[in-house]
Amino acid sequence: MKHFVCLLTAGFLLFAMPFGLAQSSALLPVARPSCRMVFYNTENFFDARHDSLKNDEDFLPEGSYHWTWLRYRLKAHRIAQALAAAGDGRLPALIGLAEIENDRVVETLLREFHQAEYRYIHYESPDWRGIDVALIYDRFRLKLIDSEAIPVVMPSQNGVPGRPTRDILHASFLLPDQHVYHVFVCHWPSRYGGARASEPLRFQAAATLRRRVEELFLADPQARIVIMGDLNDEPSDRSVAEVLGAHPDTARCRPASLYDLLWRQARTAPVKSHKYQGEWSMLDHIIVSSSLYASPGLSAGVVNAAFLLEEDEKYLGLRPKRTYVGRSYHGGYSDHLPVFADIPAVE
Repeated sequence: MKHFVCLLTAGFLLFAMPFGLAQSSALLPVARPSCRMVFYNTENFFDARHDSLKNDEDFLPEGSYHWTWLRYRLKAHRIAQALAAAGDGRLPALIGLAEIENDRVVETLLREFHQAEYRYIHYESPDWRGIDVALIYDRFRLKLIDSEAIPVVMPSQNGVPGRPTRDILHASFLLPDQHVYHVFVCHWPSRYGGARASEPLRFQAAATLRRRVEELFLADPQARIVIMGDLNDEPSDRSVAEVLGAHPDTARCRPASLYDLLWRQARTAPVKSHKYQGEWSMLDHIIVSSSLYASPGLSAGVVNAAFLLEEDEKYLGLRPKRTYVGRSYHGGYSDHLPVFADIPAVE
């Protein structure tokens, strides 16, 4: 398994941002110093080069999506625009990504930036589609201590091994407040085949993550933990609420516990992180441990900048502006919206 930690010069060409960007409460600065962490499912961020070890044939010039180098570079530019909008007046300190093919696409993305130095962490995972997660961080604001890929092993059925899925990326950082933070980036198995039929796969991913979290709590009940990712379930679904054990962000703070910062918004917000067949859902999460949940000034939300959305002609309202609609090239961003959390400096 290959592990990439790469230093690139980064920073966004802000003049390339679309005009008419609506000011959102999600982009307002918080009252005290904080670290903005963002997660974004980039939706099929493939390069246009064939990898014989991956199932990437659809995303080649001769593939079913007619994926070209020009479309690939525009996709990188679009993702950079979304991440710039997700910042709090500056680029985020930490960015989790899902559905990236390899380290090459992360490097292409970071070339869209300038004037700030980023590093990234990426492990090749056994996912059958060849898509992974990655973590980008500002080396001036976060000092990397260690990282690992945690395999999610699916149970065998009738002697047939379970389909491989994405690893969970775990990295530990020292922040300017001199505390160690544990960050997990996840992309749990999809709802392909139906939410109920595929639920045991997400249970397995949740149980794998829960075991690692319990190890951290056993070593330190005040462990500072941030879990971000596309969990393919909502905050109230069993994989998140029961197996992982993430409480609503309305619950009383208890030691060595997890809290889903987007639980309330999943119930009340008109625009959530994903829309499918006319229904918005909060599949993307930022979950924190009790030591962070108790911090004054903690906030989280969905980045719903106007340029990331378009009119939903079929189901009405708005929807994320995607790169493809079906097999038709649309030139947008992703079928997900970014989510963020402002983590205050801990005294």
